Amino acid sequence: MKKSEQEKESPMMQLYQRIKTENPEALLFFRLGDFYELFGDDAKEAAGLLDITLTARTSGEGRAVKIPMCGVPYHAADGYIAKLVKAGRKVAIVEQMEDPRQAKGMVRRELVRIITPGTVLETNSLEAKQNNYLAAVTVSAGVLGLAAVDLTTGEFPVAEFHSAGSWEALLIELNRLRPAEILVPDNLAEPARLALTRLEFACLTVRPAFRFDVDEARRQLLAHFKLASMDSAGCGDYAPGLGAAGAVLFYLGETQRSSLTHIRRLAPYRQDSHMVLDPATVRNLDLVRNAYDGSRRHTLLQVLDFTYTAMGGRRLYRWVLRPLLDAGQWPASP
Repeated sequence: MKKSEQEKESPMMQLYQRIKTENPEALLFFRLGDFYELFGDDAKEAAGLLDITLTARTSGEGRAVKIPMCGVPYHAADGYIAKLVKAGRKVAIVEQMEDPRQAKGMVRRELVRIITPGTVLETNSLEAKQNNYLAAVTVSAGVLGLAAVDLTTGEFPVAEFHSAGSWEALLIELNRLRPAEILVPDNLAEPARLALTRLEFACLTVRPAFRFDVDEARRQLLAHFKLASMDSAGCGDYAPGLGAAGAVLFYLGETQRSSLTHIRRLAPYRQDSHMVLDPATVRNLDLVRNAYDGSRRHTLLQVLDFTYTAMGGRRLYRWVLRPLLDAGQWPASP
């Protein structure tokens, strides 16, 4: 929308446009009374994805401009948001911060959260016995860094890959973790970005390269975990791994806009203590998903799974895909 047109808009629509401009990648759910409303191109896209009616709102001087519009009831919004996130979209939630009946003038509204595929918290959108990871990948001096966080549990594994076949090892690890979203720096080489794009289970989010800066990440991680040095976390010698972890932590701060105190520690790990199972092996052996419909029916995981809790189910899932080479380490296996 042109600046001259924005000046003719109501204060509410000016607020909508400002928040939308600051978050161009997200579909903006703007709370108006008992509904979340979407406008413009967001409304067109959401109406198609959600199969809801697209209407129009008159705006501008003389009410001559028609702006596409659609909406969903706020009490049923979770289901609609889940459908959009499952389709790989991001959803920004703008809430009313005061009772409209007591407001003096325009109701105060604020962006309270951005829901992305890797930051879903709603249990009805998640598989109980499988982690929903937000991952980040970066590279420095030929070393690959990987970090992943499950926002619902606070788990925060981080790893580095140094060998000649490090990209292959990284892709195998990503296939094991199956993150819903992967953060990558905007200067990542195109072949590497294309390889990550081919992972059908994850959407790629491109971030400024400086968000992966190792020194800034170290400062941020030390402050968050209240540590004197990263040696205390077992990853003092990490570089790109810390860069990836810092990028994840900053992204969570941007999108969640709330306390992250339940994320209490990094969990660095190395590959040499576990058997590496490539995607073809996992698929052909029907370890966690069958080749017929991709479900857990008739898989090794289904046969072994007598867990009572979601936490136990997630741990068993990790054990099946990452078996120990030394059975003596079993009690300490993450």
